[in-house]
Amino acid sequence: MLGFFSRQQYITNKQQHLIIFVIQVKIQSHVIKYLKSIAYNPTSLTIILGALLLLWQELQGSLSIWVQIFFAFGFVFLIGIPHRTLDIWLEQEMCKREGKAYKKWTFYVRYLFAIILFAALWWYWPTGSVFLFLLITAWHIGESDLKSPQANNMLWTLTRYSYGTMIVLWLFLGHGSQASILWASITRQDMLMMQIWLTLIASKELIIGVVCLITLFLLFLAQYKNPSSFTVRKVISLVVILVLCEYLPLLPALALYFGGWHAVNAFSDAHRYFLPEGRSINSAFQLWLHAMPITLIAVVMTLGYAYFWAAFAKSMNPIPMMYLLVMCTTFPHQWLIGHINREKIS
Repeated sequence: MLGFFSRQQYITNKQQHLIIFVIQVKIQSHVIKYLKSIAYNPTSLTIILGALLLLWQELQGSLSIWVQIFFAFGFVFLIGIPHRTLDIWLEQEMCKREGKAYKKWTFYVRYLFAIILFAALWWYWPTGSVFLFLLITAWHIGESDLKSPQANNMLWTLTRYSYGTMIVLWLFLGHGSQASILWASITRQDMLMMQIWLTLIASKELIIGVVCLITLFLLFLAQYKNPSSFTVRKVISLVVILVLCEYLPLLPALALYFGGWHAVNAFSDAHRYFLPEGRSINSAFQLWLHAMPITLIAVVMTLGYAYFWAAFAKSMNPIPMMYLLVMCTTFPHQWLIGHINREKIS
């Protein structure tokens, strides 16, 4: 009798272990499936992180500045800088396809020229430099997100600019009071900039609404004249990210859009650009690893600047220097990506 019960208990334990094993296998398969889905649609991870940050904000009442900095610089270091470091290889590949000799020195001269030009503009006319930066950013956003159209005509050019302007206004004018502090720091409290910005803030709902309507009208018109493929999933992802940005502070909102949307999509585009030539880079992750050495150098330099500021220059405002760094690298990057996009369309 005891042997019978022992045997039954053995069978029961064996069944339990089998059930636990099956559950573990199913959990692992679901995790792997989910990780693969993130690899094919990385913006889903952006949405999850943004939603978690918003939930944290609701539970805590607000986000501390250190949480905002950690969130923002996480995007900057993990995807923002890597997508910019690909420029040198993208230009090399572009020259190869065009049958031109690649000259690395021209790449660095372009960046040096941008640094001198925009630094001088900021020093002598800070307000003009800010508006020029916003115009370049608006065009770059429009050209990056609406790059699929096969027609490169005036209508699509206007649509891209309107779309980019809509995004810029949504992010900066939507966080008007926080952006005011940013512009005051960058322009050294220039009265003209503050007057213009406060005037825009006073009618921000109207301005954003009108630009959104104009953009939608132009999109429908351009789509009617020159049909282009848009995936519903990407449109929904963009809308969700923009809604999350609206309810988050300015710093994480900028990180969420420019890092979690713009840089992620730009990185995917760069990966696809290399594929037709049969490169040894087999995956986007390997391409990301390829960009890590330069990224780590940029990270070390940024941390070094932060240490220098904290130790020796606390009285100095660090924001203008960060702004100049972003602005001076945006123009050469935009020129290269624009050239590649026009090459694809032509």
